[in-house]
Amino acid sequence: MPTQSRTKAPGSLLYHPVYARLLCEVAQEHGLPVTDILREAGLSAARIDSTAQHIGHAQMNALIRGVRARCDDPLLPFELGAKARSDVHGLPGIAMLCSRDLRQGLSTLCQLSSLRSSQFRGQLSESAGEVRLDFMPVSPIHDLQEFICAALGLILAQLLASMLGEQRRQLRVGLPMPSPECAETVASWFPCPVAFNAPTLSVSLPLALLDQPCPAADAHTHAVALRQCALDQMGLQGDLASRLRAHLASCQLEYPSLEDCARLLCLSPRSLSRALQQTGCSYQKLLDEAREQEALRLLTHSPLSVEQIAWQLGYADPSNFNRAFRRWQSCTPQAWRLQRNLRAD
Repeated sequence: MPTQSRTKAPGSLLYHPVYARLLCEVAQEHGLPVTDILREAGLSAARIDSTAQHIGHAQMNALIRGVRARCDDPLLPFELGAKARSDVHGLPGIAMLCSRDLRQGLSTLCQLSSLRSSQFRGQLSESAGEVRLDFMPVSPIHDLQEFICAALGLILAQLLASMLGEQRRQLRVGLPMPSPECAETVASWFPCPVAFNAPTLSVSLPLALLDQPCPAADAHTHAVALRQCALDQMGLQGDLASRLRAHLASCQLEYPSLEDCARLLCLSPRSLSRALQQTGCSYQKLLDEAREQEALRLLTHSPLSVEQIAWQLGYADPSNFNRAFRRWQSCTPQAWRLQRNLRAD
């Protein structure tokens, strides 16, 4: 990532403690010394039983390593994923499952996934008659990539299968790991086809299914859950500008308006604008920051064209995106991408 971008520091990456609890359940079923493993990771049973505070990614990673060091069963991550049924994902899971259709559900998943784990970030793309959702780590996870991607892949498959109903077999999951010896057993746990040796953790499905109504669609429940999730998302940050910055960074395909953000904070738009002004900031400045950050990320890590990136950032006219990018970086998006690729070579 270029130095101009404002990627969140690895130390601030968080996991919801429910996933630590599920991993400890798996470890206990294998007869492992859970108390010792927790202590080595700087955790305790009381800490992971509390939902009041997320745990750091370093602690979660240490917990995974502690379990793996004592048990090399290749099915461990899939056992973890299998335990994460839809009811363990809290309000983000409810908001997703109660979406109007798959299009809204996928957007909700990308928007709210950071409330459960900010270690990965989802990216939606459309091509060749299918929609694809890639989940990529925002910081290196090195030796844990296969374990975490295996568990997360099964979690995503189960969530999306719940929304697809009888069409679940049209869903496909790609795992960035070699095919294990127990591949047939692993495949039997997935509600859809799964492929190994994929370049990224991904799920894909036919574009025609995006407008399919979700079985549990409920507009009121979706709106209530989404509102509370946005407040929770902001609550993970500190001051008002930081909380709004984090919320805007989590949005994809549709950025909220000033009025939308004010409602989430139970403020009037005027009060929110005044509060931001007192910190030397403004909603438009925060929105520009979020769009610039996302533009640089997509230009660096995605194969999307400049026109597709403009659309994903909310610009109906690519020329408006080009003008905005010139203000940010003093060059066009295409020129910035070319210069970065030349430096990388």
